[in-house]
Amino acid sequence: MAKTSDLTPEALQGYRAPQGMKCPFYDSSPSGMAWLVGQWLQATGRTEPRHVRAGRGYTIHANDMLISVKDPKAIERIN
Repeated sequence: MAKTSDLTPEALQGYRAPQGMKCPFYDSSPSGMAWLVGQWLQATGRTEPRHVRAGRGYTIHANDMLISVKDPKAIERIN
């Protein structure tokens, strides 16, 4: 069973969704940000999301990266 702070299922859902599909969650919610990061990982040719969790503010930890989701149209890797 996944922990409540584990956002990997939402990120996988975004990764596997067709490109251009609208996010089914609010963009600013943790689930929405994880879903958008999943889409971003797929669009940038990275591996499937693993170990996804919320960071501080508008950041998500995924695949050993810290990713900024301040602007859903301009997601970027911070570290």
